[in-house]
Amino acid sequence: GHAGFLASDSRGFGRNSRHTAADSLWLDNEVLADLRREGVLLAGVEPPGSGIPGRTSVISTDSDGPHPEVIVKDLHLKITLDASSRSKDVIRSAFKDAEGAIEKESKAKEAWEKAHKDWDEMQKKRAAEAKNADSGKEGEGKSSHSDQKGDKKKGDEKPPPEKFSPPTVAPDLKPILEWVRGERVAEIWLDNAAEWLHWREVIGEREHPRGVVFRHGQTQNLFEVAEEIAEAGIRVDLPAAMSFLPYTRLRCNLPAEFLAAGVENLSLSPASDSLEGVRQWRARLAHLVDEGLDRELGLKAITVGPAAFLGVEDRVAPLASGGPASFVVFDGDPLNPVAQVAFLVSEGVIVWDRLKEDG
Repeated sequence: GHAGFLASDSRGFGRNSRHTAADSLWLDNEVLADLRREGVLLAGVEPPGSGIPGRTSVISTDSDGPHPEVIVKDLHLKITLDASSRSKDVIRSAFKDAEGAIEKESKAKEAWEKAHKDWDEMQKKRAAEAKNADSGKEGEGKSSHSDQKGDKKKGDEKPPPEKFSPPTVAPDLKPILEWVRGERVAEIWLDNAAEWLHWREVIGEREHPRGVVFRHGQTQNLFEVAEEIAEAGIRVDLPAAMSFLPYTRLRCNLPAEFLAAGVENLSLSPASDSLEGVRQWRARLAHLVDEGLDRELGLKAITVGPAAFLGVEDRVAPLASGGPASFVVFDGDPLNPVAQVAFLVSEGVIVWDRLKEDG
């Protein structure tokens, strides 16, 4: 799941997409051991900051600090949005610059193709002229001085490059350009229904690949846009927690609401972006299940769901003959808050044994 608390740099608001979350990691071995103790083998890390702060990374907890093993250094482009005009302007500016870069490259390629065509036609014309000149000069003496000058001028001309080289793109624009072209996925971070509507306003008719990450507090109104989000067919990440309807003490099981609305790709992250949030992850999920969330779908949403979001579903796929053997063994029902991780296995190797580690 998401573990943004692992990134240590402080970075403000703006376009900083040249950075990856892996650039901001400096972890103690104790933190990595704590994650293994909770059954976490892979963790998605977000770049700090807001606006377009950079790209997410995936690390393995079965490694040593301060620089843990990075499984995927450059994964998704992170974009945050709120209701402020400043926030929307950063995204609009990114679209404008990316679309401008695409147009600039298109014109440059057209010019390159035209130069190639003109060069080929000129070479054919000169070949024909040379052939005619040779036949006309048959039996004559040496070439005139003007002919020699013309041949020298032709020799100085250079053909256009054999391979097209697109114009250079600024490092902070390159990941955005890749997203606009459909070459990478963006994670859109929102807090409420209004921000979803603001996002729809900003993106317009564009259909660039994306998933949406909601980080709402105890009160939320996202159920109001659940059907629209489901119709968009995008992957959704929600906090694993019960919430309240606005201005009431009426509880809402938002993950169950989203599944009922038709969301097919759901992942549930710790409600609190902290190590304590990871420790409470299963207990919070158990509460959601007690309040109506389907048990199997809930368990998938904290295992294969996040793995798919992180692009590492092959590492946590269902056990199959010849397939990767990465799994967690609990000493009881995983949704029993007192159950503990007995073993954590990564590709057939035990990387956490509670009896050995904790005595």
